[in-house]
Amino acid sequence: VANLVQQPITIDASSDWAGRALSMCKDGYHIVYSCNCIHIAPWEVAKGILKGCGSVLRDNGLLIMYGPYAIDGKLEPESNRRFDRYLRAQNEKWGVRDLRDVEKEANAFSLDLVQRIAMPANNFIVVFKKRRGAS
Repeated sequence: VANLVQQPITIDASSDWAGRALSMCKDGYHIVYSCNCIHIAPWEVAKGILKGCGSVLRDNGLLIMYGPYAIDGKLEPESNRRFDRYLRAQNEKWGVRDLRDVEKEANAFSLDLVQRIAMPANNFIVVFKKRRGAS
């Protein structure tokens, strides 16, 4: 299995990172994993991750994201609302994202939300799948 997994790479998701990633794996990636990122970064970073994944993932490839999300405009429980306020006090461009907004942006890059899994500490794993035949 170890020979099937690429070494992790560090990217600047607010930049055009897809070309660099593809230079390391020309056939594209089966899976990209992002953990606890988009709530502690400007929205442009979330957009950059989604745009890049639209380019680097193979057909039916998966983007797996872990972290807190509001669902349909509701951020639960109170501890997540406090966390969101704390983040926004640190930087007005930060904050817990609504999954609906993430999904809408993902759709623009041929990524469809296929699974949402509730996790401990009021977080979620969300799985996006790249549409077959999408460029």
